[in-house]
Amino acid sequence: MKENKLLHRQKIKPLSGRQFVQFRKVAATEPFSFMEMDIKYVHIKGLHLNVFLLTVLDVFLRMALGYIVKPSVTKKDTVNLLDLSY
Repeated sequence: MKENKLLHRQKIKPLSGRQFVQFRKVAATEPFSFMEMDIKYVHIKGLHLNVFLLTVLDVFLRMALGYIVKPSVTKKDTVNLLDLSY
C-alpha cells in the first residue's frame, strides 16, 4: 500500500469565505421578552420508540414553559404549544 501511495496523508484545505456565528448572546431584560423553541429526537428504550421532544424556553428565566412528546410533530402541535406557553 505504501508503494502505491494509498497511505499518503492529504492536506486538509480550509474552507475560505465561510463565516459562522461564533458568539451570540441574547439580551433578555425581563421574563417572557424572548422565547426559544428546541426540538430533539429521542429514543425511549423501554417502549422501543423514537419520538420528538418539542420545548418552549424562556431565555430570561432559563426555564421550560411547555413541552410535548409525540412520534410526529405538526404545525398545529407547535401552534398549540405556543398558545399553552403564554
